[in-house]
Formats: sequence, structure tokens, C-alpha cells
Amino acid sequence: MVSLTQSPSAILSPEQWGQIPKELTVRIVRGSLWQPGFRVRQVTLVTTLLNPTLYPAEQILRAYARRWRLEMCRDGLKTTLGMEMLRCQSPAMVQKEVYLYLIAHNLIRLLMAQAADAHPVSLERMSGTLDALRQFSQAMCQARSQRKGRELWDELLRTLAADLLPERPGRREARAVKRQQNKYPRLDRPRDKFRDHPKRHVRRQRARLRNAALK
Repeated sequence: MVSLTQSPSAILSPEQWGQIPKELTVRIVRGSLWQPGFRVRQVTLVTTLLNPTLYPAEQILRAYARRWRLEMCRDGLKTTLGMEMLRCQSPAMVQKEVYLYLIAHNLIRLLMAQAADAHPVSLERMSGTLDALRQFSQAMCQARSQRKGRELWDELLRTLAADLLPERPGRREARAVKRQQNKYPRLDRPRDKFRDHPKRHVRRQRARLRNAALK
């Protein structure tokens, strides 16, 4: 039994806050989620799913592990869409840039959901959606009739449902960065004060001159 605080909420209205019960019965679930590549090992969850028969602890822990899988998908999403480094500088433009990425992502996910609904497949195993859409979009724009365009759309859904990733249970998620670092130095100072790093052949030539002078 947990007693809720009586302080007002910054999110809920006074009427909504008054409808919250004074006490809440919860269930504590503890277990292990160890998996290679994952940071979380021992987990303690507090839930209102009180019935252990209808909601076994193992299923609750698996649901929490799926949440961490979604976190990894979000990290991969930033890498795929190139959101690791936003190019706009003002806060308003950065917000618009993020919204644009999210709109594009939601449209792609909607297409994947339609393909998974039309051809019962696992949504998490679908791959190559963006490449297939680029190929089919040009043909659909050149379709001479709505019937032909609909046939191409249905063929696109079938193509997406057929291009599935293999089952990878317990896949290791390495804590590493995919984006390759650029070989050039960072422009971390004004341009008039920035000095280029000497090229490798220049450094070698200077080293040979220094060695010859020492001899």
C-alpha cells in the first residue's frame, strides 16, 4: 500500500488531482534481464497489475525488456535519418527540423504497418522500406490510371512483407558508435584564427629535417 503525496500537481487540474485515490495498492516485481550488450541486469518494477496468475512476473519483465529494445530502435533511428547532428542553429529552426524528421519517420512507419496488416508478418522484422518506397514511388507517379497505381501500391506492400530480417533472439547490442569520424579536425575557433593541421607528408619531411639537423 502506497500513500500518494498531497502536494498539487503541475500537470493535472485541481479537479483531476482530487479524483486520484489517497492510497494505491501496487506490486513489486524483481528479476534479471541480463543479456550481452545490455546495461540493465537486475530490475525492480512497481506495477498495478496485481494478479500474478493473469500477469506473471516473467511476462512483465519481458515487456520491460521490450521497452529497452525500443530505446535501441530510437538510437538507430537517429543514425539512419542523420539526426545525430542537426544543422539548424536557432531553436525555432531546430524544432522545425526535428518535426520534419518525425513526420518522415511516421510516414515510413505507417507504410510498414499497412504492409504488416495486409500480409501478416512481424513489424520488427521488416527491412528495406525506404529503398523500396523510392523505387516504387517513381513508377506510381508515372502510372496512367488509378487502377495501375493501386496495383503498384499492393505490389509495394507485398515486397515489404517478403523482405524480412532473420530471427535474431538475444542479439547483442554493442555500446559503440556507428557514425564514422571525419579525418579532418573540428572547426572549433574563428576562421581567421584557425590553423590547419600539417599534412602527413609535411610532418614526415619536418621530422627528417630535424633528424638531419641533430646529426
